[in-house]
Amino acid sequence: MSACSKSSSSNNNTGSNTTPAGGQTTSAATDPALQAAAQRVQDALTEPTSVGVTEPLSKKPDAGKNITYLQCGVGICQQIGDELTNAVKLLGWHMTFVDQGTTPEQIVAAWDRALSASPKPDAILTSGVPNVVYQRQLDQARQAGIPVVDWASANKPGTPGIIFDINPVEDNQERGKLLADYAATTTNGSANSVFIDVPDFPTLVAERDAYVAEMKSVCPACKTDTLDFPATDIGTKVPSAIVSYLQQHPDVNYLTMSFDDMSVGVAEALKAAGLDGNVKIIGQSSNQTAAQSIATGGLQVATIPQGVGQMAYKALDVLARQFNGDSLDADSANLLPIWIQTKDTIGDPNNLWKGPAGYADQFAALWHVS
Repeated sequence: MSACSKSSSSNNNTGSNTTPAGGQTTSAATDPALQAAAQRVQDALTEPTSVGVTEPLSKKPDAGKNITYLQCGVGICQQIGDELTNAVKLLGWHMTFVDQGTTPEQIVAAWDRALSASPKPDAILTSGVPNVVYQRQLDQARQAGIPVVDWASANKPGTPGIIFDINPVEDNQERGKLLADYAATTTNGSANSVFIDVPDFPTLVAERDAYVAEMKSVCPACKTDTLDFPATDIGTKVPSAIVSYLQQHPDVNYLTMSFDDMSVGVAEALKAAGLDGNVKIIGQSSNQTAAQSIATGGLQVATIPQGVGQMAYKALDVLARQFNGDSLDADSANLLPIWIQTKDTIGDPNNLWKGPAGYADQFAALWHVS
């Protein structure tokens, strides 16, 4: 398949039974690993109520800060940008958006525009790109005393110049594990899944690896395969490539999206090809298409929403503490809240879940603003 590369990690046994180390066959429903996975899924079906950060700032942060957001081209980055626009108003700060693009050349050019702006930014937000792409610009920002907050880039902890990662690789690894638990347990140990990935984003590679490893751990009898696409194929070549793959692998019962924008156009393509009878879609991050499908009983049956409001406000919480000279430990103590949304829990699909109820009010209280 020219549109993607494929690597396989599978087991030829696709039955509903698993075989423990001693060789004795037991029902998947009573397998301890699957039972533990089912409990993790059950726990994650409850909506989180707290943003996880509980320690207030030492004081209300100074107004007038200029924050630059290098905004990537996928939908979730734009959703985060909308939330940042709302959040900075509470703090009396100003938000500038710079299109980050997708290629290394575009990303470097976006950094150069941000650093050459007048007035210079007081802080920069970026996401999805390893620092090796913009190392020169990151060094310039550090020398100029401009703090950088990052997310979903899989940069190493303590990377010079990056003061905080609000979506560290561990977050996506947890999501990958939970998606594997969901597929394994909802098929009673007979999942035959393919993970749809974008290696352009290292944090999604970590999610994929966690998914594959978790599936092997909790369901050795399950089959797992992976398909890799460049980001430029999203919404264009991905649907037809998945159709071709499923025509060759008709026993696949789960398509697992590394993030939900990968599913754009997929359901329609599968229906047109008559391949929508056996396969279901799950993913993470959520978008309008995924939410509508889940709520109406479509091909996508579950997602783990990213909580774009939670992400935006937490990024500014980090900066507020940095400007105040406060410790960042209050933000380091937790990953982003995780919740599996299904048809039973998603509610109104037109109102995407942006974080725990009252997330903006929770952060406003921490910031000593109304």
